[in-house]
Amino acid sequence: MSHLKDNENRTPDEGLSYGIFRDSRFALAHAVEECGADIVGKAIWEKYRRWPVFAKFFDCMGPIPHHMHQGHEHAKLVGREGKPEAYYFPPQHNTVGNNFPYTFMGLEPETTKEQVKQCLENWNKGDNGILDLSKAYRLKPGSGWLIGPGILHAPGSFCTYEPQWGSDVLSMLQSLVEGREIPRSLLVKDIPPDRHFDLDFIVSELDWDGNIDPTFKKNHQIHEKKSMRIDGSCTAKSTGNSLSQQKS
Repeated sequence: MSHLKDNENRTPDEGLSYGIFRDSRFALAHAVEECGADIVGKAIWEKYRRWPVFAKFFDCMGPIPHHMHQGHEHAKLVGREGKPEAYYFPPQHNTVGNNFPYTFMGLEPETTKEQVKQCLENWNKGDNGILDLSKAYRLKPGSGWLIGPGILHAPGSFCTYEPQWGSDVLSMLQSLVEGREIPRSLLVKDIPPDRHFDLDFIVSELDWDGNIDPTFKKNHQIHEKKSMRIDGSCTAKSTGNSLSQQKS
């Protein structure tokens, strides 16, 4: 689905999907606007008047900064929508793990809100230490994770298939990654302007109980379950939670 990412160094049409008819190229978004229910189905079109969910691949050499995506209640304060998402690591695209095949997710169960606020206060002092409060999980081909709104995560360097809600709200909570400075503007880009320095409010956007869940891995990781047919061929399905169970 057509979706323009918020990357600061993006190309003019980065993230946009196109179709071709004869010698003409058109944006998928324009096709959906014109054809509506003929493309997305009557039930979805009548409820959302758009294609609300899409999937993409991202393939990074190194990790993405620790961040979260706002839920609906917080996102609507800036005129946007919340963003649940999920990850799957296709084995055929992950024969090499690149620089950092691990993802930090959530927070250690004993973490306090004061510790997170201290990290945000230290934004302009180099590494603000947010990863010291989190845990890294080794990425495994054929597995995946469910990331609900408000859950901190720093995706590692696997090629990742990501179904997601059609929104790009986020708050980066890590000030330095692989020696690169992350501007504070990416912490507050989807937070009301009068709350940009309200650390209590910023922390309140986190799904706190979800982040410090002692059984985080059990509640968020999904596995591919293989079964053998009589003819010797394999089928596969995921086991675990579902994206529809994530908070919005």
